[in-house]
Amino acid sequence: MSAINGNHGLSAAMDAWDAKNGEGKRSRRSMRDAAFLALRAKALANPRTSNLARVRLTFRGDGLTIAEAASRALVSERTWKRAEAGEGVDDLSWARIARALECDRATIDPTHIPR
Repeated sequence: MSAINGNHGLSAAMDAWDAKNGEGKRSRRSMRDAAFLALRAKALANPRTSNLARVRLTFRGDGLTIAEAASRALVSERTWKRAEAGEGVDDLSWARIARALECDRATIDPTHIPR
């Protein structure tokens, strides 16, 4: 996927913001928020998005970025990305992730078998 195609949602969001608020008023924070919202909408519309990603993106209504979620769970961003991709993550990391998202592990880990 090219950078242009990947940023199509971001460009549309920024164009809409500019039309509403004036082009010179855009801040770095508003641009970051627009990028997150565009990514969030695209991921939530995709049926292949993992349960973990869905819970993260809808956490307390606003959702969390991977960096925010990993920091909250006390795991690395790499570990979080591996968990969302369905790669091997140890039990302690899964427990931390579930606690950070205020849910049980079975909700976010499709391979988990409760004891």
